[in-house]
Amino acid sequence: MGLVMAVALGGCTTTVSTVAPSPTATQSLNPTATPSPTPSPTPTPSPPATPTITRVPTPTLPHGVFTATGSLAVAGYQAAATLLADGSVLVVGSEPGPAEIYSPASGMFHTTGTPLEAGASPMSVMLSTGRVLVIDGIGSEVYDPATEKFSLTGYSSFDRDGGAIALLKSGQALVAGGQGLGAAGVLKSAQLYDPASGKFIPTGSMKIGRECFTATVLQSGKVLVAGGDDGSGCSAYENVFASAEIYDPQTRKFTLTGSMTTPRANATATLLGNGKVLIAGGDSESSPLASSELYDPSTGRFTLTGSMEIARDYFTATFLADGRVLVAGGPDGSAELYDPATGTFSRTGDMTTPTYDDTAIRLKDDRVLIIGGEGAGGGKSAELYWP
Repeated sequence: MGLVMAVALGGCTTTVSTVAPSPTATQSLNPTATPSPTPSPTPTPSPPATPTITRVPTPTLPHGVFTATGSLAVAGYQAAATLLADGSVLVVGSEPGPAEIYSPASGMFHTTGTPLEAGASPMSVMLSTGRVLVIDGIGSEVYDPATEKFSLTGYSSFDRDGGAIALLKSGQALVAGGQGLGAAGVLKSAQLYDPASGKFIPTGSMKIGRECFTATVLQSGKVLVAGGDDGSGCSAYENVFASAEIYDPQTRKFTLTGSMTTPRANATATLLGNGKVLIAGGDSESSPLASSELYDPSTGRFTLTGSMEIARDYFTATFLADGRVLVAGGPDGSAELYDPATGTFSRTGDMTTPTYDDTAIRLKDDRVLIIGGEGAGGGKSAELYWP
């Protein structure tokens, strides 16, 4: 655009037009913006490499066999074994010395507190408090897993050997029968241990004094006691009973029920999943027995079932998770399985150390721990059965 300028020259005014120069090639009134660079193409990501997986074969667990595990420090003759809340097992033997704890995780025993009154043939049950009641021929005491110590508990008016103990649904423990110390002879008496008060409470007596008998808590909460002898000695093979009784916690009384088909002492009694009770083996008045029978609470009667392949006394019977029953030991190291579905016994793997008068307990992982007893292991052997 031109500019008009007024210039004064000696009194005259002259108008001069001035034209602005045109822009050159390097000049522009509206300069062009610098072009954006062309973006590089986004590379396509490569698919991730497939990882190489090394498959480790699942180990095959033993099935139907016994394997050795850690040994006891103190001989476990006629030991009492109790499964604790954490899955370990408390073992109290008849020999003087500390009790022991078995750890399934390590497969080892370690000593714990020492019973204050060690006696023969201890019996034990775990109470609702998590502590363990232990009764033997001398007295009664309680083991506390938290402190690993024993403490004396309520005084029992009857010191007994060869009796039976059963944990009732009320949380109380029924203690019955056995051989009384001194001149007491075989006992009919029974008592209830009350964990809340730590005392023994009198209850009804059995109709017949018994030792070396069985006591089984039924699904109804009542207790079946069966067999035994009159105190002539558990291995004397004489004066053996076929009779049985039922203890009712509601009435606190014993009443007679149907008798077994065969008199027997030192037998085993196992509650089955169908509510019946398997009574197996034991001693008659002449020899050990291979026969077995079933008690049906709905009829109050015993009926014969399949016989074991080997006559057994002083052996163990353990209810397995699949409903079968493992019987092991006695005269040799053999073992058998009872199947309630077929009513028959069949052989399974043999024990690693033949024992009798030993103790068996099922662990939380369903293996069966067999402890101590008489035999080649000197009372210190232990082994596991893998169902």
